[in-house]
Amino acid sequence: MIHLQVQSQLNGEDINGVSENLRWLAAGANMAVPSYRSYLIKGIKFNTKAQDDVRAVQNSGVYLLAHTVQVASSKDKNPIASNMGFYGVIKDIWDLDYQKFTITVFRCDWIDSTSGLVVDELGFTLVDLSKIGHRNDQFVMASQVKQVIFFL
Repeated sequence: MIHLQVQSQLNGEDINGVSENLRWLAAGANMAVPSYRSYLIKGIKFNTKAQDDVRAVQNSGVYLLAHTVQVASSKDKNPIASNMGFYGVIKDIWDLDYQKFTITVFRCDWIDSTSGLVVDELGFTLVDLSKIGHRNDQFVMASQVKQVIFFL
């Protein structure tokens, strides 16, 4: 999910058709990656799940609205582009340092979109936090998500 908005980081001066920021991304991040239990972004405090486990206030729930292509089956010849919501819990918070800029990313346990979500008769989204899915795509840029509260 992190690839959804990397394009916004690619703005900058063009040198032979390649932006300066893209050159920094291609060079790779610093190998020393600081991690955090809590992080303040645009006035909103996000916690890791481990930090929430020892606190009364829960700030580790996130929601991502992604524009994606959906198909009914492998034989579907009419894919539909639409928005799809993903709910998750922050496991790790990292700052990726590219020297010229830093990108904050969350590693999340994402709830399985098919078996872990139900919308009830009142329109509330019920999330089963034990139904983890999307294990091959755990990372998201912190700027891409909204905070949600899960009532246990």
